[in-house]
Amino acid sequence: HPWRENPHLQIFGDGGFLMPKEFKTYIEQIELLKAKGLIIPNEALALYALKNYGYFNVINRYKAPFITNYDGLEVYEATFDDIYTLFLADNTLRNLLFPYLTDFEQKLKASIAHHFSEKYGLDHKKYISNNNFKMDQKNNRKTQNLINQISRKGVYDVSNE
Repeated sequence: HPWRENPHLQIFGDGGFLMPKEFKTYIEQIELLKAKGLIIPNEALALYALKNYGYFNVINRYKAPFITNYDGLEVYEATFDDIYTLFLADNTLRNLLFPYLTDFEQKLKASIAHHFSEKYGLDHKKYISNNNFKMDQKNNRKTQNLINQISRKGVYDVSNE
């Protein structure tokens, strides 16, 4: 197992590994992006973005629409400014919508809890009974995994009542 050989590997939920990366200064990150073919018309802006938001948040999250893959080689078809503009637009939209989405989420949860309790009562065992979930081939495994996670976090009986 690779993690036994290198304890610095990060293991992801899907079983994949992220190889440890060497520390790079902001200037080295900019040079790396240039070496990968990304045009950086305004290095001061790139430096600001990397210092304030980080390489992962700006580049890794938003580069996909601007990259073409040629035989495994990523070729940028945009500038740093294009990627940063997408980051800013998404960030602005997220900040505008977040309060409304959290309010909607709370109301939806309250409504679901109310109607579920009205139909099935207050017995917590019924909340996680397989009989109260649509179990078809498409969502059977996901639903069962969710029920198992809930039962591990609490002291709930997940028998099929």
